[in-house]
Amino acid sequence: MEGAGDDGILQYFEIGAAIEIKIDEDGFRGSWYEGTVLRAPNDLSSSVLVVYKTLAENDKGKRPLRELLNLVQLRPSPPPENRPSFKLNDEVDAYYNDGWWEGKITQIFRVKYLVYFPLWKEQLPFTASQLRLHRDWINEQWKTPSPSKAVIEHNFSKGDRVEARSDDDGFQGVWFPAIFLEKKEAGKYLIDCPPLMSNDETGLFDEEVDGLHLRPRPPDGEVPGRLGYTEKVDAFCDGGWWEGKITQTLEEADEYQVLLQMTGERLSFTPSKLRPHREWVNERWVPPLEPSCSSYNANFSPEVEAVTEHNFNSGDHVEAMINEDDFYGAWFPAIVLEETEADNYMIEYKTLMNDDGTSLLRKETDGLFLRPSPPDVEVTGRFQVNEKVDALYNDGWWVGTITKVHRRGRYSVYFETLPKELKYDHSQLRVHQEWINGEWQN
Repeated sequence: MEGAGDDGILQYFEIGAAIEIKIDEDGFRGSWYEGTVLRAPNDLSSSVLVVYKTLAENDKGKRPLRELLNLVQLRPSPPPENRPSFKLNDEVDAYYNDGWWEGKITQIFRVKYLVYFPLWKEQLPFTASQLRLHRDWINEQWKTPSPSKAVIEHNFSKGDRVEARSDDDGFQGVWFPAIFLEKKEAGKYLIDCPPLMSNDETGLFDEEVDGLHLRPRPPDGEVPGRLGYTEKVDAFCDGGWWEGKITQTLEEADEYQVLLQMTGERLSFTPSKLRPHREWVNERWVPPLEPSCSSYNANFSPEVEAVTEHNFNSGDHVEAMINEDDFYGAWFPAIVLEETEADNYMIEYKTLMNDDGTSLLRKETDGLFLRPSPPDVEVTGRFQVNEKVDALYNDGWWVGTITKVHRRGRYSVYFETLPKELKYDHSQLRVHQEWINGEWQN
């Protein structure tokens, strides 16, 4: 470390100092845990006695964990935050399993943020109170990672029609029509954005933007004659395209009521002001113009995967994912009892029992871990080797791959997440389907 010498560094780790602790063990790498200094170090080579705030010595949890650690495993507690909101692509720390884990915001809902964790390659929902901006402790200073380290290159030509995005409050995630003028330095582009440039009061864009905030214009997609309830669309409002979903069909006025994701407003639009919602992922539009093309998500990036928000009603039959390592990738049949708060539901599992085995398990679940029950897909003939299927295992549906076809309608199925291979009758398998952007995809 560089700094003011031993005294400059040791001042942060005096008795009673609030600190954060890094654990270099499997299952903990990349996280920081809150603690307090019990015995200060004499010099840089001395050990520090610390006590954890959230970890206990044993499963009973009565005595906080104490450890002797090296200074390289410690840092001061970062300055407190009270941010009411975050932006798309913000690098954050999320409070999860009693510690702070580094991730990136990939989706924004009304009151929640979806955070992608590169260490686990998973996405989980959080409220603003469970997040903080990610900072690194470098040379005795808290530093925020520079957004310039992510450089996206485009190959546009002068005059190309593009769309530019703002991250300003009130306009996060909105895409505005623009004209490409020229490429500047690495990852920087000069554009003409008439809806914004003509209005000095907006202050949303300079003429120069980075590649993260630029994309081609989506292909012209004809809006179907009848849009379905909860279907995702882009709605043209205030000079830009806002992501939303259909909440009501106003047949007499030939309009649709749309819930705008960012503002929570419900506004009415004619079909000419709507377009199918798509994401620009890995140099392609997702979903593609032809919905029959099912191969579009073969290289789908988990960092920008689109997650559909649902509105379930009491009595709806659904499937629920249990957000625990031992159940990763499995879906369990359930029924919705009631909505407890925004996007949270009380459900009753159809196949899981409570701890004492006297009744079916009831649990409050985030809507992001629910999906409608998939439709029955008839299988003509047999499943084939290497075909992906869902198989009944431990009261839920688990994704597996057919590895061998046996006589009398039996199959060997390999489960990558378990990992193990098991044998099944034909009746214990179903066609694997994915719930993507409000539709079932085979």
